[in-house]
Amino acid sequence: MTRLAVTLLLANLILAGCAGPIETRVQTISSAKGTKPESFRFLDVVAPNSQVSNLTQQELRQALEAKGYLESKSASILLSSSIASRPASIAIQLGEGKEAHMVTVTKANKPFQSCKDREHRLIVTLIQRDSGEQLYRGTASEYHCKADLTLSLPHLVKAALSDLGQSSDGENHQKVLVRRGLD
Repeated sequence: MTRLAVTLLLANLILAGCAGPIETRVQTISSAKGTKPESFRFLDVVAPNSQVSNLTQQELRQALEAKGYLESKSASILLSSSIASRPASIAIQLGEGKEAHMVTVTKANKPFQSCKDREHRLIVTLIQRDSGEQLYRGTASEYHCKADLTLSLPHLVKAALSDLGQSSDGENHQKVLVRRGLD
């Protein structure tokens, strides 16, 4: 019986490296007046014609429409987004000295992990077209060993837009959402 228990424990440890809890780190900030459903359009930037870029726009479009926003060429809100997949072994710092701010720290691999982690990150910004005021900014990021960016994208979009419509008086809100899935 002990041999069976040890075998099951080892099998669980090996499988735990592939599937398990995924932590989505979320930061949002809204203007004092919040953001009410209006029309939006994607910022006029030449985006690469890639599967990930096209999927990002599609997911954002669907998520915003579900929240009551409508896409329009004459929209009052401009939508900017940035999607990335990078090695999690690289830390990102903005600024220098006392002004330095760590955007993300280096992530160490888990015990028995067979592949190197990557960070999947989405940044979404809504800007008032006439004034240039930032109305909302949401950032969502996750670490993954095996999952492709396209699998993470729907979760990143949902998390990045999770506080849309709520006023935060310009305060930065941070939270961690946990879900199960392919690591």
